[in-house]
Parts: sequence; C-alpha cells; structure tokens
Amino acid sequence: MKKHYLILLVALLSMASCSEKEQAHDATGTFETEEVTISAKAAGELLHLDIMEGDAVKEGDVVGHIESTMLQLQKNQLSTQLSQFEADEKDLLAGHAQLDANIGQLDASQGQLDANIRQIEVEKRKVDYTESATASTKLDLEKQLGVIRQQIANQQRELQRFTELYNDGAVARKQVDDIQYSISVLQKQLVATEDQLRSVNNSIDRQVEAMRLDKAGADTRIDGVVAQKRGVDAQKAGVDAQKAGVEAKKEALQAQKRNIAVQQEQLDQQIENTVVTCPLAGTVIEKYVQPGEYMSVGKPMFKLADTQHMIMRAYITSSQLERVKVGQKVAVMTDYGNDQGKTYEGKVTWIASNAEFTPKTILTEDERADLVYAVKIAVKNDGGIKIGMYGKVKF
Repeated sequence: MKKHYLILLVALLSMASCSEKEQAHDATGTFETEEVTISAKAAGELLHLDIMEGDAVKEGDVVGHIESTMLQLQKNQLSTQLSQFEADEKDLLAGHAQLDANIGQLDASQGQLDANIRQIEVEKRKVDYTESATASTKLDLEKQLGVIRQQIANQQRELQRFTELYNDGAVARKQVDDIQYSISVLQKQLVATEDQLRSVNNSIDRQVEAMRLDKAGADTRIDGVVAQKRGVDAQKAGVDAQKAGVEAKKEALQAQKRNIAVQQEQLDQQIENTVVTCPLAGTVIEKYVQPGEYMSVGKPMFKLADTQHMIMRAYITSSQLERVKVGQKVAVMTDYGNDQGKTYEGKVTWIASNAEFTPKTILTEDERADLVYAVKIAVKNDGGIKIGMYGKVKF
C-alpha cells in the first residue's frame, strides 16, 4: 500500500514539474537578422577583397577595390581641358578689358570732337557779330560827298551872279576869279574825297568777304568734325560687336566648363564606386567573388548580416493576440539544448495581420492550433545568439 502512495506522489511531482516547464514560455521561434547583399557598383577587374566569411566589419570599412585606371585617366584629361578653358577664359577677360578701354578712349575722342564743334560754333558767332559790326561802318559815298557837291553848286551860282555883275561893271574881275578858284578847289576836293571813301569801302568789303570765307571754313571744319564723329561711332559699333563676340565666347566656355564639371562629378562618383565599402556593421556570412574576377555593375560580391541586432520570429495563437502588443517588452530565451540557454530583453516590433498554418518546426501553447500569427521581436545580441537558433519567448 505504501508503495502505491509513493508511486502516486512521484507522478504528481512529475506532473507539477512538467506544468512549470510548460509555463516557462509562451511561444517558440527562430532567430534571424537583416541580411544585405553587397553588389558591385562599378565594372572592372576586382583588385582585392580583404574579407573572409565570419569576419566582423564596421560600417564604412573599405574592404576592396575595383580597377579604376581608365576612370582616373579620363578625369586627368578633363582636368587638362578645364585648365585650357580657364586659360582661354582669362585671355577673353583680358581682351574684354582692352575693348572696354578702347570704348573709353573712343568716348573721350567723341567728347573732344563735341567740344571742337562747340568751339567752332562760338567762333562762327563771333565772325557773324564782327561782320555785322564791320559792315555797319561802311561809308555812304553820296552822303559823304553831298556836302562838297552842294558847296560847288552854291559857288557856281555865285559865279554866275558875279559874272553878270562883272559884265555890268558892278564888281571887279578878281572877285569872279576868286569864285572860280574856289570851285576848282572844291572839285579837286570832291574827287580826292570820293577816291578816299571808295578805298575805305573797298577795304571794308574785303574784310567782310574774308569773314565770310572764315565762316565757310568754320562750316567745313564742322563738317569734318561731324565726319570724325561718325567715324568714332563706327569704331564704337565695331568694338561693341567685338565685345558681343567675346561675350558669346565666354558663355560658350562657361557652358563647356559646366559640362566638364558635370563629367568630373560623374567620374568622381564612378571612381568612388570602385571602392568597396560596408554599408553597415555586421558579419560576413557569404563571399561570392575572388580577386582577379571581372565585376559588372550589380554583380553580388558578398553578404552581410547585422548580427548585433537579431530578430526572433515566433508564432502565437489567436487566444494570445490580446496579450501581445507592438512595442511590448518581452523575455527572450535562447535554446542551446539540454535546458541550457540565456535570457535577453526583447521588444515586439511587428505582428502579422493575417493568420497562417502552423510551421512544422514551431510549437505553440496550444499544440492543436492549426492557424497562428507571426510576430517579430527585436533583440540586441551580445554574441550568444546565432542565425537560425531556436528560442523561446515569454510575454
């Protein structure tokens, strides 16, 4: 009888132990991580790839190089062209400055010509005034000689009267002779005065004519200056045309420089693409190529896994959904076998919105459940979690 009680007690203790083990977790799953395949960004021979499967790498580590000699030569050629374009642009700028200086000189010449025209106009006005003043001094011969003629006429009347008186014996002969002599003197004075006045007027006429010639010469000089101004205008138009040509060449050079700059940026990017770098920290899990192989753009080179940040994919039943929320912190346990493992803190990051059939390798709280929901739990790895390892989770 005591034997039967002992067996029953052992059975009850065994059942309690099994119950505790069953309640130690709510779901199981496997660990996975983010995997990234690094592909070639440039075409050419792979010079070296300094990684092995299992190597740990950091973000930004340079692990290899693809041949870039031709790209460097093209970049050097573009640099040479750019230097030549810059030298040409410098020459154009110097030419443009010289043309600006020429325009300044032509403007100064035009200003001087305008000043010359104004000076000649002033001289013309002076000649007009002098001509008018000189012409007004011309003597009127008839007016100047009228007095003498009147005196001669008076003397001739006196001569006639005294001659009659002499014939009557009323006066002496001497009086008649005196009058005749006075008339003779007045006549000679008339001729002399007339010659003198005519000479003065002729001199004035010559002066006026000379002034008119000066005016004509001034007009000719103005015409000449105006012609010079037209010549200066033509030169300025020519210089402006040259400046327009220089500007067009400058714009063409600047367009070529911009084009070279774009090509240089493209080459810099292509050269940068020949440097093989790690886009994230992780572990090399696969290596596909070896040095000496020809790389084409997009050809896979190696695969990285972010083993520092693991993801446990577990499955829960519909009855567990209400107890699991995104963002919830949970306990994640690794399973090394023989009840060996380690507990980590995890965080639910995703819950499937659709149910699926239970995977064969997964055990659920209700082993009879046919439909389950996948969940993802983020776990920070200290090196104890491996890809594909089984694990348990307690919500």
